[in-house]
Amino acid sequence: MRIVFPEITTYTEKNGGDALDDKLMDGLVSMDWVGDNQVEIITCKKEISLELTGKPFAEKWVSGI
Repeated sequence: MRIVFPEITTYTEKNGGDALDDKLMDGLVSMDWVGDNQVEIITCKKEISLELTGKPFAEKWVSGI
């Protein structure tokens, strides 16, 4: 499953202190609404902020493997 964020109006990201560590895998730590139309996604390497006008939705994702 993957989450789709349609109609993104603003995207920002900040690298964490370990962002350049190639031995560190990036993985989802948290994903929270921080406002009416703002989502904050925190991974092991980044903090990503999205502002959107559409509603996020999940869809089935099939790997090509």
